[in-house]
Amino acid sequence: MADQLSAWAREPGGLTGRDLRGCDLHGMVLDDADLRGANLAGANLTGASLRRANLGGAMLRGAVLTDADCSGARFAVACLDGTVAECCRLAGADLTGGTANGARWPGADLSDANLAGLTATGLDLTHAVLDRSRARGMTLQDVRADYSRWRAARWDHVSVCDTTFTRADFRQSRLADCTLDSTRLPDSQWDAARWCRVTLGFGISLRGAVMATVQFDACDARAIALAGATLAGSGRPTPSGRPALTVVGGRVTIGPRS
Repeated sequence: MADQLSAWAREPGGLTGRDLRGCDLHGMVLDDADLRGANLAGANLTGASLRRANLGGAMLRGAVLTDADCSGARFAVACLDGTVAECCRLAGADLTGGTANGARWPGADLSDANLAGLTATGLDLTHAVLDRSRARGMTLQDVRADYSRWRAARWDHVSVCDTTFTRADFRQSRLADCTLDSTRLPDSQWDAARWCRVTLGFGISLRGAVMATVQFDACDARAIALAGATLAGSGRPTPSGRPALTVVGGRVTIGPRS
């Protein structure tokens, strides 16, 4: 297969748009390869090296990327549905506009990744690392992200629903204009994080979360569970040293009392 790929790479257009469905490419070195629009559905890329490869618009449905190195790879508008990428290195990868429905990425390294416009339902991000990732317009539904790490991550206009972040680490992260519905964040860490205009819908749980130094700015919540959360010092401290939880017309507003 390596010889065949080398031959194709020498032809006009290289590997662009190639049909590689179900191919066994495990351990293959495809660094800097141009695989735009290629069909890699069901391909075995276990342990492969795809550093800086361009997979824009590629079809990777059901592909196996376990232990692969995709650092700096481009997956813009690629289909990553059903992919298995356990412990895959996606540091600095561009996943803008892609889909990852039903994918399993436990332990994946997505630090510094661009997740703008990523849409995922049923994605497994357990123990994944997403430090400094950027996620403008990302949509997550029914995602499992327990023990994941999002230190210094940036969420803008992100929508999250029916998702769990048990013991997730969001320290130094920034959430702006985001909506969280039926999302569970028990025992999560939020020190030095900032929430700006974050809307918390029904079914939110922050039980046991540590948010001692979070800055809240115009955040709204409905039916939020805060039992056991550590909130002291958040926002402008009240005389009790805790942020104000003000109820107006059935809506809870988190932030300094006016």
